[in-house]
Amino acid sequence: MQFLQKLRALCRDIRKRGWKVVLLGDLNMAPDPKDIWWEYRIIDVNRLLADPPKGGKIKDAVSSENWDRIMRVMRTREVVQVSPDRYRVKIEIGQPDLTAASECNRGLGSVHEASSSATGDGGVKTIYLGSASNSMLSLRSSYNLDLVVLEDGTVVKPNGWIEVDELFEMIRKVVGINVSEAEQRKVADIWGMGRGSAEIKQWFGLMRGDGMRDSFRWAHPNAKERFTCWDQYRNRRYINAGSRIDYILLDDTIPMEKGAQLPLGCDADAALRCATADGLHTPAPRFGEDKGIPEMDSEVACEWEFVNCSQPFRTGIVYTAPVFSDHVAVTALLQVDFQRPGKAQVDEAQASERLHEAQSHKEGRRPPKGNQDIAVFFRSMATKKKAEEECSGSSNPAKAKKTRPAGIRRWLKQPVGSPTNDLTSTDDTAIAEPMKKRMRI
Repeated sequence: MQFLQKLRALCRDIRKRGWKVVLLGDLNMAPDPKDIWWEYRIIDVNRLLADPPKGGKIKDAVSSENWDRIMRVMRTREVVQVSPDRYRVKIEIGQPDLTAASECNRGLGSVHEASSSATGDGGVKTIYLGSASNSMLSLRSSYNLDLVVLEDGTVVKPNGWIEVDELFEMIRKVVGINVSEAEQRKVADIWGMGRGSAEIKQWFGLMRGDGMRDSFRWAHPNAKERFTCWDQYRNRRYINAGSRIDYILLDDTIPMEKGAQLPLGCDADAALRCATADGLHTPAPRFGEDKGIPEMDSEVACEWEFVNCSQPFRTGIVYTAPVFSDHVAVTALLQVDFQRPGKAQVDEAQASERLHEAQSHKEGRRPPKGNQDIAVFFRSMATKKKAEEECSGSSNPAKAKKTRPAGIRRWLKQPVGSPTNDLTSTDDTAIAEPMKKRMRI
């Protein structure tokens, strides 16, 4: 939240100086449930239990008897190591609950097989939930109905909040009720919320209050399942199970145009066709000699994307092949007066330095495959750097130079609104005066 608060303060300061603000990039949030795949939406179980569905299997699943059983079993939840580099969420079901689940199965006429993910002896069965992760930290909120708080006190997930897919997996494995996909989707549409803590949702609302527009939603308020990022490690792009976390936010005083319609339409089927190049992109094998995304995806698929998803100009999304990134591009079509006098002034040295900082991932610092926790990734970078310094002798206290905090740490320490008009400044928040106050060339 410190970064987001500083970012908003900087945008407000820039606006006070007479500039218009365009904020674009991966904000890693999807506070609107329309911007996230239905299985990944968040359910507040407290609300669901207070106003339960009136029919269907979900009504039986959240009955007081079954929910008490789920809560009793979930108290045994534990994150355990299942291999040298893999962790999973484990629960244990005692014999009374196993018997009750079997009776529930027979009464509802449903079939539940958990043998592939369960072991047991002595009347207690161990069941694993979800898939394995190579980070223990990344699982701290998974299948967790308790309050989850970061070290700085930020609430990540309030008590009783859980993902839709996790809720129905718990119901299936603990009380033996298989709720149909259609019924799950209905629950997600009625009770599902976007992702992000209350502070993040509040920040997004404050940015709108400051006069920033979400360009995509402004142009396409009724678009369904238009996502910009997918979990490619699990091949989720090929069913269009993703989220829209890449934005272009603009001052509402900046003239913007919708341009062309979204390719193929605004419904979910059109979004799936665009995400998969009409089915031409195929899931990457996870095992064997050919595992991973091919070096270059199908040329036919790339041509289909170019013809159908990149032309003509529009405010929207530009779809590119999965081989390039797990993200796709977002665009905003602006009204520009090319007859306006003056020209932009660019400091080539500063631009080069900023580009080097922004592209540091090209130096082999990208995280390995898998859902590794981001904190672990940055710690590994620091460890690698320290090892390199020790090998080169640069870590010798007698020779070591005192260096200022660099990159994001330096930016966060710089006070917003400090005098930074010197174009030779190396500070990340350096902001020149608006062009209208400069000498025209």
